[in-house]
Amino acid sequence: IEYSFLRSRVARRVFVLFILCALLPVGALSLVAFTDVTSQLTQQSERRVRQESKAMGMAVYQRLLLLEAELLSISNQPRVTQPQVIGDVVQAPALPATPGFAGMAHLSADGTADVFLGEMRSVPSILPAQWTLLRQQKTVMTSQQDVGGRRLFLARLPDSADQAILAEIRQEYMWDLAGSMTLPADM
Repeated sequence: IEYSFLRSRVARRVFVLFILCALLPVGALSLVAFTDVTSQLTQQSERRVRQESKAMGMAVYQRLLLLEAELLSISNQPRVTQPQVIGDVVQAPALPATPGFAGMAHLSADGTADVFLGEMRSVPSILPAQWTLLRQQKTVMTSQQDVGGRRLFLARLPDSADQAILAEIRQEYMWDLAGSMTLPADM
């Protein structure tokens, strides 16, 4: 390329003006496109996170409803055998096809517990406010801190009973949603 046309002052100004007229709109357009695309991608990712967290929350809620139904079903069955004490762990007969529970116990208002299905390392106490909810035929969810982490329990007072049914929820059943959870097709 010959630079002889840039020797005059007017030619240099025309050349700089031409470059500015070509690059300035392209630069402005790229800046506007960058901000718009960034904003749109942020909105899409926020919407995707909202959808996914709602789906996961609904899956956890659905599992809690299933566990409550299982608790009511098992609590209405008659007791078959007595539990055994092995060391400091109380073992009762195996749970009848209930993968969600580690163990179940009858719990009286004075705090005495009688494990009748599965096994429980320790049985948490139920507060007076929780007993009030149980007497209103509501299911109470409670937790207890343990060496291996937090343990979750569901409690329900069966019809015409003075002892609550307390069931320990298996952690892997409650929180292992990745294997059974399918996301919507647009995610």
